[in-house]
Amino acid sequence: MLVQESMVLSGCVGLTVMWVANFKLLAYTGNRGALAHPEVQASSLVWAALLVLPFFPAKSGRQPASSSSAMAALGVLLKLGVFLGLSVVLLAPQGVPPAARHVCYAVYMWMFVSLCLDAAMPLSGALLGAGQRKKTGASGSSSSGGGGLALQPAMDGPYAATSVREFWGRRYNQIVSATLLETVYKPIVQGKWVAPAPPVAPAPAGPGAGLDTPGGSSGEGGGKAAHNGTSAAGVAVRAGPTAAAPAPAGSSNGAGGSSSGGRRPRTSMPVMLAAMGVSFFISGVMHEICIAFMCGGQLEGSFRMLAFFLVQPLLIVAQDAATALLLPKAFRESMPGRLLQTAVTLALVLASAELFWAALESCRIDERGLQEVVGAMQQLVAVARSAGLLPGAAREEL
Repeated sequence: MLVQESMVLSGCVGLTVMWVANFKLLAYTGNRGALAHPEVQASSLVWAALLVLPFFPAKSGRQPASSSSAMAALGVLLKLGVFLGLSVVLLAPQGVPPAARHVCYAVYMWMFVSLCLDAAMPLSGALLGAGQRKKTGASGSSSSGGGGLALQPAMDGPYAATSVREFWGRRYNQIVSATLLETVYKPIVQGKWVAPAPPVAPAPAGPGAGLDTPGGSSGEGGGKAAHNGTSAAGVAVRAGPTAAAPAPAGSSNGAGGSSSGGRRPRTSMPVMLAAMGVSFFISGVMHEICIAFMCGGQLEGSFRMLAFFLVQPLLIVAQDAATALLLPKAFRESMPGRLLQTAVTLALVLASAELFWAALESCRIDERGLQEVVGAMQQLVAVARSAGLLPGAAREEL
């Protein structure tokens, strides 16, 4: 709470320390999550670093964050340009219509989270896992480049989600969803806090084989099978880094068996739906706490932020049921079908987000955050001009 004078800093501390770091430590008490990752436990320094840094090891069978410094720099420049442009638009004296303003806020927050998390991943991955990753190929570490710990990207094109389920479970802020999975979803589905011991199974035949993740990736073709499924269970959160726990959603779990390690018992639909609902509830509670940080240490009070997250599992169930009932499988897999599903998904998320933005606007979090960002940029420009680093600075001095 020592950074209350800065809305941006207080929000970042609330997210990274109060939420992500504490939940990582909580999951570790049950031998779950990022800190229980075998490559992280191999070094106490890496373990401590990952505790305080808002990153998560890449999931099995999933594409890790890019380790290319050049691509990361290009991405930062593009996102920074959009971020600053939106800051100017949203602070324009003539104002922006409310609906358009909230859409701009959605893109703005996406850019902000991406800049804070994904931009630092190439360097952070190398520092976290330096000297720890000895294998390449089957473990997927070859994509980490330079022997660093492969990290999970925070964002994976949320604009391309074909369902609300996919938006939260596979696209948007995967760092937070991973912590929720390990501390809320998996313990409820498995009925125990301590992670069960991994089953003895033959070595997988290739990258990602025998490892289930929510939304699919149970070996080759598993992701597609899960994506086409209509179950709403477990897709609000993301799989953990180990193969010990069964995936909360995925092609194999939905069929009542696993891919290569023997058949697993089915989890009942009511249990999975309850776990998903509780995960969203905890997410809403933690968002309210983060908002309290940004509101000067007091709860915002309307609990609209919590309501926003409680609406999401209802949207997931309703959309999955409507999609299965109204859209034939062949059409869902076609390009027009995917475009239609994406449009409906974005409409549902943005419409429900009116609750989200209302909570931010009630204590001027949005306005104060924009002013802080623009003020910081103006100070940087002033410093650059005084140092003669900007074109025209020398002529102005003359």
